Amino acid sequence: MGYRRERAYDYDPAPYRYDFSEQVHHQGPLAGCRKAVTQDIDVWCIGSIVVDIFCDSLKRIPEQGEFRLPGRIEMFPGGCPANIAIITSGLNLRTCLITAIGNDNFGTFLKNEFERGKNSSVTVLY
Repeated sequence: MGYRRERAYDYDPAPYRYDFSEQVHHQGPLAGCRKAVTQDIDVWCIGSIVVDIFCDSLKRIPEQGEFRLPGRIEMFPGGCPANIAIITSGLNLRTCLITAIGNDNFGTFLKNEFERGKNSSVTVLY
């Protein structure tokens, strides 16, 4: 004699229905792009990107209060959209990555990596 739902949801979905019939013009990440850039793209990757940081493993676990540095630290662009953009551009597909990039050291690293690095064939809009 437990509670039984008559339908799959217990709320009225009507307030969440949207009317997409009218055109909406807004200033988004593509507002400043030339048509030629956006028309020549084979793959669009949209989402957040991160910096993946890999360190050499330590030979032993530090004691409490002990400070140890790993021998080598490497940074790479990461996150699903960035990974897909890098892979598809390596397959000679014209790839565009739309993302938000922070105004900090990691953001500078990501901008440099996509503008001048091995991944320079990816168009990044941020």
